[in-house]
Amino acid sequence: MSSSDAQDPHAPGTSKKEDPASQVGSSQDAAPPTLTLAQRMAERRAKLKELNRRRNEARQLNHAEVVDEDRRNKEPKNMEAR
Repeated sequence: MSSSDAQDPHAPGTSKKEDPASQVGSSQDAAPPTLTLAQRMAERRAKLKELNRRRNEARQLNHAEVVDEDRRNKEPKNMEAR
């Protein structure tokens, strides 16, 4: 039984031999060239959603600064001295 355990591909500690062609050009940053249309569209939607979130956050911060600046401009010039 021990000889069958040593040859069992599902046994813990055994490693599969990887195809050398699968290692060529593999990078974690680059998407595999064989993505389906649905996968590419999903990635684009996710990227667009993130960009829209960032733009909205920047817009809100800018608006808050504009409101604060407008409030300061409406105050009397000697308001800080008081």
